[in-house]
Amino acid sequence: MTQPKSLVAVIISVLTGLSIILSLQEYNKYAEVINHDVKHYYGYLPAIFIHKDIHLQNSSYFDGKKEYYYWYEKGPNNSKVFKTSCGVAYFYAPFFFVADAYANWHGGYLKHGFSPPYKVALLICGLLYFAWGLMLVRKLLFKFHFSDTVVALTILLIGVGTNLLCYGSQSSPLSHVFSFFLFTAFTLAVIHYEEKMNWKNALLIGLLLGLISIVRPTNLIIGLILLLYRVSSWKTFIERIQRLLSRFDLIALMLITFMLPWIPQFIYWKVVTGSYLYYPYGNEGFFWLQPKIYHGLVGFRKGWIIYTPLMITAVVGLFLLKKRVADLQKAIVFFTILHIYVIFSWWCWWYGGSYGSRPMVDTYGVLALPAAISIERITKMKRWTFPLWVLTFGFFIWLNIFQIFQYVRHTLHYDSMNQRLYFKQFGKLERVDDFWENLSPPDYEKARQGR
Repeated sequence: MTQPKSLVAVIISVLTGLSIILSLQEYNKYAEVINHDVKHYYGYLPAIFIHKDIHLQNSSYFDGKKEYYYWYEKGPNNSKVFKTSCGVAYFYAPFFFVADAYANWHGGYLKHGFSPPYKVALLICGLLYFAWGLMLVRKLLFKFHFSDTVVALTILLIGVGTNLLCYGSQSSPLSHVFSFFLFTAFTLAVIHYEEKMNWKNALLIGLLLGLISIVRPTNLIIGLILLLYRVSSWKTFIERIQRLLSRFDLIALMLITFMLPWIPQFIYWKVVTGSYLYYPYGNEGFFWLQPKIYHGLVGFRKGWIIYTPLMITAVVGLFLLKKRVADLQKAIVFFTILHIYVIFSWWCWWYGGSYGSRPMVDTYGVLALPAAISIERITKMKRWTFPLWVLTFGFFIWLNIFQIFQYVRHTLHYDSMNQRLYFKQFGKLERVDDFWENLSPPDYEKARQGR
């Protein structure tokens, strides 16, 4: 039996992302696409495969424009170390090699790894994982017997009504669309493992968890989905642990495959720093006793709900999980709470220049379940409320797309918005006259000290 509505919803979401990429054409702009954090994620590939310079000692292969230089941190003995782990580069790699072959064949592009073919390749990479992630969301929701209509509406909500759209299109080379894909795949893998505890499913769980952690190490907490699946009390938690440990051979296989994605990272750190284990973030860290949860959720600088209001459906749905998705109720609730606590305990809780709360994007595949529960309730309401919900959802979808364009045009500032300026700039693509005077820039130095 086919489910055409939900498939159309995926196609609409992906075409919306593609239209944003084509309309902005960031790939033709100097020093765009491969910029900021993407330089850390991406740098491994040109450094190793084009410039043969893993120590980043030579700069003669660039065209004299400083924006093309690698980003790195100072390591031991004046070494130059990429700040982020190499997980995202795994996803880039096939597309990078195609772009490199094309640049060498075409002859009209610079071959240092930062010209338009490489940028286009990264954008296509992110867009495809955006599409794949939404297809996995579709599969996950059907696992719990949601109707095709509810699944389609949920996919549209997440795909075009949240900041996932930004990180699946204009900002797709950042890590978040890949974590979104991986989180959703991992949740499905846990369900399959529960259905059939065999070596294939164990291998997949270990590999996915390894990829999740090397893309973004703090995201390892998604492992709670495995630990708390079908847990409803302390007694069932003990039983769950006993069930997992009853197949120690499969746990061992998970651990082995978990480590596989980390082997190249350990080798890189050893070669560059002299140590297999290395913390490249210097004085950056977490302030566990001073999490900025309120500001992270509803602050106008970068509040999750402020810039992605449609995810209120997921928040409401968290309270309805027990009746509709009982097997994952405790797992999703505890994971969501812990994820929020961890990401907003980081010193730079607004996560630099970005649209909305970008680390929350990683969770949208998991949060699709409580969001779908809310939407299912809405579809069962009295018919006279339907036009009201259509107008509400339609408005917030429009607002999300409009604000992505505001963000790109810097009329929605990437880290310095406040309530007054937000409403003053609301609905305007051009900057208001006193835009710059009304910004509230964060103090990065004080934030590093937890103040």
